Amino acid sequence: MPAILAELAAFEDKVAAAKGQAAAERAVETLRRALNVLLDRQFIYNGDRGMAPLYEALLRPDARQIVEGVFDAFGYALVIETTDQWVGLVPNEGGTLFGARLRIDETIILLLLGLIWQEGMNTGLSEDRATVPTTSEELFARHAAILGRERIPRARFQDILLDLRRRALVEIGEEDPETRDVILRIRSTIRLVSGEAQVQMIERFAQESDRTLDGLDRAAVAREEAGLADDEDGEA
Repeated sequence: MPAILAELAAFEDKVAAAKGQAAAERAVETLRRALNVLLDRQFIYNGDRGMAPLYEALLRPDARQIVEGVFDAFGYALVIETTDQWVGLVPNEGGTLFGARLRIDETIILLLLGLIWQEGMNTGLSEDRATVPTTSEELFARHAAILGRERIPRARFQDILLDLRRRALVEIGEEDPETRDVILRIRSTIRLVSGEAQVQMIERFAQESDRTLDGLDRAAVAREEAGLADDEDGEA
């Protein structure tokens, strides 16, 4: 870390020499914010509100060594996609991102989005910056069709989508007041987190969730039967 701090100071001095101290301090502050946002969200997408200065800061050639050094120290690699205009983090080989595991329902939604995005790319349905359009109802229907039934409650489904929007993986449009359906645009960032063979992985996760749900169902039935037995004893 001391080496990184020294590089950051050298970066500030270089900018100060060219543009003045005030500009140098702004450049360092912007770079620090970009690093923090990437660590929190995993992706920075140039089209999102307020993200353009952070995206540009991460692309500066004179800052690249600092950025890559910081993330390497945390066990991450920097991925830059200038065509679609985003920057992201992936764990180094054998590592895990942020040391946290996704919940089963979050993983299922990620895999489904990755599947729909890949299908859209294969069939020429992609839009600007390799985004693929779909709808929340289509995504929900696909999850029910592949998994056999609706396994994720709609409220939880919406919460997951909102978090994926925060992470710059999907855009969420306005809701139709009658159908409550919304347009989704899946970004190419999804390819870094959804993996391959999505259907097989979804089915495997579904089996795991089935075991969990079956256990909860059995526990609920047992509690209900116990309650009925108590009522009957009370009446007797």
